[in-house]
Amino acid sequence: MTAKFETYLSRAEKSVKGVADNYRKAAYIAIENFGKHGDLSLCQRVLDSMKHESRARVVKRSGFLTWLFAFAPITWAIDENGKPNLKTLVKDKGDNAVTLDLKGALKVDFWTYSANNDEQVTFNGDEVIEAVKRVIKKYSSDRYHAKDDGADTLAKLSGLVAANF
Repeated sequence: MTAKFETYLSRAEKSVKGVADNYRKAAYIAIENFGKHGDLSLCQRVLDSMKHESRARVVKRSGFLTWLFAFAPITWAIDENGKPNLKTLVKDKGDNAVTLDLKGALKVDFWTYSANNDEQVTFNGDEVIEAVKRVIKKYSSDRYHAKDDGADTLAKLSGLVAANF
């Protein structure tokens, strides 16, 4: 089981094609491992792996967490100030802990739990500049023609912006 987990997690981290499928397989193995052994290390590794921004855009961490918390008695660790440590998973031993439901968990893809979330996405200036460059390049080709004055003005403006990047 661990070898398969390593394979799927490694593929998810290194590849664009099949990222979601590999994360799904790794997540399933992780929750099964928790169910069989009470070991959260694989769940924690899946979560930690999703911190990388490009992977987080493909499969939402919040979806993984919502799915995990819905199907397994797992919660956040509590820090020394009594507040949730939003980095570390622990077994939920509280009275309101959910019952482990592996069958239910394995029937759904965890990212479906993030379809309507309001997860905040961070970005930096370089990412914005690259996105603007892609748009400018796209609309600067001979294939695209402005339909109205607003589009024509933006096309001219994009030329000025491109010259300054």
